[in-house]
Amino acid sequence: MVFLRTYTLVALLLMLANAAASQPAAGEFPAVQGTRRALIVGISEYNEPSLKLNYAASDAALFREYLLKIEKLQAEDITYLTSNDPSAETYAGALGVYNALDQLLETTQPEDLVYIYFAGHGDVVKKITRYEGYLLAADANASQNYKGTGGVVALQDLNEYVGALTASGAKVVLVLDACHSGFAYKEGAQRNMESLNESFFNTTRYLSCKPDQFSYESGTLGHGYFTYYLVLGLMGAADVDDTNLQYKELGEFLYTNVYNESEEKQTPLVVTQNQREVLKAIDPQEKKASMEIVKKSSSIKDLLASRSSSGSGQTTAGSANDNPIIKAFNDALAAEAYYEGDNSALALYNNAKQTQQLPEKSLKKMQFALLKALSSTAQMLINYYIEGHEKLPGGQVFVRQAQHLDVCLSLMPADAPMRERLVTSKLFLEAYSIIRSKNYSNYPQAKEKLLEAIELEPRAAYIHNALGVLYSQENSFDKAYIHYEKAKELIPNWAYPINNLGTNYFDQYQYKKAKYWYEEALARAPEYHTALQNLGALYKSQGKYQAAEQYYLRSADTSGALQAITLRNLGGLYEDRGNIKKALAYYKRALEQDPKDVDNYYNYSDLLIDEAIDIAQGEALLQEAIAIEPYFSKGHATYADLLRRYPKSEASYTQALELYDFAIANDPFYEWAYAGRGWLYSRQEQPDKALASFKAGIAANPEKPRAYYYLAQYYKSALTDFENAEKQYRNAIAKDSFYLPAYKGLVDLYNKNDKQEQSLALLHNLVRIDDEAPDSYNLLGNTYYSQGNNEEAINAYQRSLDVDSTYAKGFANLAYSLLQSKRYKAAVAAYRKAIDYNPYKNNVENFTLLLVTEGRKLKREGDLKAAETSFKEALNLDANYTSATALAEHYYFADRAQEALEVLQHLDVEQLSKTRKTKYYELSTKLAIDLEEVTLATVGYNALTRLSPRPDKILGALTQALEGKTQEAKTTLTSLSPMYFNEQLLETKYSPATIQRIKKLKP
Repeated sequence: MVFLRTYTLVALLLMLANAAASQPAAGEFPAVQGTRRALIVGISEYNEPSLKLNYAASDAALFREYLLKIEKLQAEDITYLTSNDPSAETYAGALGVYNALDQLLETTQPEDLVYIYFAGHGDVVKKITRYEGYLLAADANASQNYKGTGGVVALQDLNEYVGALTASGAKVVLVLDACHSGFAYKEGAQRNMESLNESFFNTTRYLSCKPDQFSYESGTLGHGYFTYYLVLGLMGAADVDDTNLQYKELGEFLYTNVYNESEEKQTPLVVTQNQREVLKAIDPQEKKASMEIVKKSSSIKDLLASRSSSGSGQTTAGSANDNPIIKAFNDALAAEAYYEGDNSALALYNNAKQTQQLPEKSLKKMQFALLKALSSTAQMLINYYIEGHEKLPGGQVFVRQAQHLDVCLSLMPADAPMRERLVTSKLFLEAYSIIRSKNYSNYPQAKEKLLEAIELEPRAAYIHNALGVLYSQENSFDKAYIHYEKAKELIPNWAYPINNLGTNYFDQYQYKKAKYWYEEALARAPEYHTALQNLGALYKSQGKYQAAEQYYLRSADTSGALQAITLRNLGGLYEDRGNIKKALAYYKRALEQDPKDVDNYYNYSDLLIDEAIDIAQGEALLQEAIAIEPYFSKGHATYADLLRRYPKSEASYTQALELYDFAIANDPFYEWAYAGRGWLYSRQEQPDKALASFKAGIAANPEKPRAYYYLAQYYKSALTDFENAEKQYRNAIAKDSFYLPAYKGLVDLYNKNDKQEQSLALLHNLVRIDDEAPDSYNLLGNTYYSQGNNEEAINAYQRSLDVDSTYAKGFANLAYSLLQSKRYKAAVAAYRKAIDYNPYKNNVENFTLLLVTEGRKLKREGDLKAAETSFKEALNLDANYTSATALAEHYYFADRAQEALEVLQHLDVEQLSKTRKTKYYELSTKLAIDLEEVTLATVGYNALTRLSPRPDKILGALTQALEGKTQEAKTTLTSLSPMYFNEQLLETKYSPATIQRIKKLKP
């Protein structure tokens, strides 16, 4: 979100002078009798990168130099805040600004002159019929969540401070440069300008521009035009004809230079009671020098740097820091040892306070330093939540930050301006620690804390959003909607609650409404990753994987890198497509990138266990996930599943039941815990308890399709009660018309019971409402395949791949249908894809064996050409023993010995088992005989005799004949039983060529 410093907000700031209406005109510099003091705030580097400004800090530094060198303020009388680092002396967080205002109240005396200068962001938010203004401190959030949070200085508070200062008899001069071009929230402040102009009659204000304008910066000058020319004008460049600078002269000077330099876009204002009154006397030398700067556009910094001043701007090196107590305190802060132990920063502070070992001023500095350290980290966590990050720190981090704020509150007076905000923030952090830990049994306490926070600050949008999250997780969607809507109403441009409205509908399976709100969130924040992820999840839940992937990939950063959550979601997407290899790769990358993402642990573990890839690693991942989030019901139920499926003893079942019961007690809305427990009872042959557990899941989750689907699966698989199974599948579909697992279960039920027509009717209706889901066409293919209608099955499977070319499940099913249709080459091509995507389920050896079996069947049927094609494709898919010997035998019996011999060369004989070696040498000997390869035949037959106690004597005789031992060969054949020469037997064992050799040789 882009913020700009708007004049309108600066004008609102002037409300702080309401209490000063009776004071004489400020700005009579020579008439000041008391001390001149200043609070200067200039913030360029905000904690939120989107709030970064270019020259606000430089402008503040310039004005400080002016006060030191020209107005002769002492350095110790200037409080200068520009840093976003809580450990810095110049910390410009909200606590730092409030602390500086408190110090001004304590130190300012009657007749003192106080400058308040602010350069940075400002904003207004609407409160019913009026607008509330804020100055954004360094720790502000970027989502306009100002109510009930730190990070901002309320103009109402500032008004009270200034009122107190002027009531004490001091004068206050306001210099406000809080507008930069492009600010998104100017409208409300502009509407409030009219009432502002009716106030502050006796207050001097130097304002950077008109209400409907922006204040511009110059890269050449390294400053905003307003502060740059204001300082030059005050130094004398604005004085026209004498050495008495009038307000009117300063105003005209600023108008001429700023208006023209900004190309007539910015009109600065000098507002005082009497424009002709003398503002100050001008030193002629300063006037001359400043006019030269204007004339030559040279560096104002150089001019000021050349001026001497009694307040040099340098503070002497730290006698305070040499104190051992303060040194130990600072060391404790640096080590983040804030409040636990005797050597903590809090203990050191309390001890110093009790023993009065340090002056009051040092004690206050210690107190403030500790407050800064503790409150800033808590505010940063709240800001991170407000930004809508899906991946938040664990619950313990929220607990720790709430403890920080507890300590802060113990250090603060009861009437401190920020106290109520810190109480609100503490209650939120305590509540969200429960939500983040998924400790559902403690949700009542979380709800109580959030409602208490809302009571304190009803317009705290981030609290309403948190209540929405809580109610949504309790399935109280109407209540969640009310709080999300309230958060949206309070901050219309905040994308987080708008996104959550989408999720509220998504969880109710109202996809069109969910999509609308996700897109609304993106309209407000086009790079809002959570909305992109949720749109991806929405399309994935409907089986529209291509669209889902596009949204996931859109969340990549500018370098193209993917977040861990995107990698995890892509893993789930490819798992649903059946591409297990790629899913594993994504889960592994996600784990490496974020080792605390428990959802990724569960996805990764489930895949390793379900596909039997590595059950031991899956178990280790489960244990790690439970250690990270010990209250998450999913972890306990998933580990119970592992014990149920792979029990080590009877005790495994007892432990599993305890885990399921814990998961249900902690989160009664987690459907699978009931189903897992039901399957455990079923395994223990307790069908009544099993059925009761499944039904309890429905009773607790009557609107969730999964609960009905799980019961349907139990009816079908365990009880073979197809009638009730069908009913529950249809109940699941009635709850979510896109719930694909229920369609798959119902289609499988129909097809196995020869009710394919009902499957087809169901699926054609599904395709009508969702023609972008490849699963729909895959199920159609399964139905046609079960009918024996291979052509329609092929068309359906091909359609699934046309819809999504990466749909891995379609390739395997297409391959089987093509094989049945004798399109062997196409079948192998499809199966290669299937193997590449999922080598764990799609086994190359199994499909190769199918092709070989098909070839042998065709051969028996006399279709030798088709058989040869099947054998060739089997060898093409996997040149293993089965495929090579099948094709080689086919060639051998067709008297194509040379081709057969070439096929056998694919095999590494030494890697074969003894049985397979025996067959290999028997076949190679036959081929050598037909080819009259004497050496090869001799080697083959000798190997065969070593391997087999009963080698083929006919092959021995034929080998002898090749070796020229014709008489010995005939003698060998004569010694054999006549049954060996049965014509039909010979045809099953030898090629026609070999049979002719036998007949010629046999006496």
